[in-house]
Amino acid sequence: MGGVALPLPKHKGRPAGSKNKVVSQPGLREKRADVTARNKLALMEELDALAVSKGSKRKAATEMQKRHKVSLSFARNLFKSSYRQRAEDFVSSRSVGKTSLRQKGSHLGFCHFVSKSQGKRLMRDGVELGRKDRLRSVWQETLLWSQLEEANLHILSLKDVLADFLDRLEVAIAVRKKDEEAGSLTEEGKAELAAMAQKQASLTDNAKQREKYTARLVTLCGLRARTCQQTANLSHEEETLRQPGDFSTSSSVRLKAASEQRKIRRDN
Repeated sequence: MGGVALPLPKHKGRPAGSKNKVVSQPGLREKRADVTARNKLALMEELDALAVSKGSKRKAATEMQKRHKVSLSFARNLFKSSYRQRAEDFVSSRSVGKTSLRQKGSHLGFCHFVSKSQGKRLMRDGVELGRKDRLRSVWQETLLWSQLEEANLHILSLKDVLADFLDRLEVAIAVRKKDEEAGSLTEEGKAELAAMAQKQASLTDNAKQREKYTARLVTLCGLRARTCQQTANLSHEEETLRQPGDFSTSSSVRLKAASEQRKIRRDN
């Protein structure tokens, strides 16, 4: 004879062994995306118009639920004055467009508290936006030198570019110091002298700054594309062209290898 199955006692809550969290499905959001405060204000205005046309807040909330596929509780909450005030305060406190002001608060960095902008900086005559590059006259000479060397088939290394810049920087500092001793150095010249001395000290003592500024020099001189060239499986002539060294001793070898390469290309 078969036994009689007695009903198990029911307990509140989930059955034993069930997971407390719902397993997320691929392609779905982990959390429901909430409506932005600006869109909530637009929904509130639409809901007010529906309440006037329908003659009932309940009918307006039901119509809002059908129209926008939202829950009925969400539609009803749009009538609450506290929700409306919270959304209006949030929108008014946020930056909107170019005319907005930087918001004050503890979430900002300390530099924003100690250095405040005194107003908008607009493009106009006599005003240079951004930090002034007081080393421009120095690295422009390095730029012209590097382009001339590249035109003469001299392959420059990063050390070559940095060494040339440091030499020209030392000369520029000496010239300005001499003008300062003579009393003919202007205020702009004094600012350039201070910037050059600071840059010379940082490039001499700090290896990280030296590496960063070398990369910037290569970019300013237009040599960055050359550093990305393929260097694998080079011929003997191409390896000779790419070998770093003194230009005075290897220029003839470079020119000879370059002429041989051009001859091979013409024959092919």
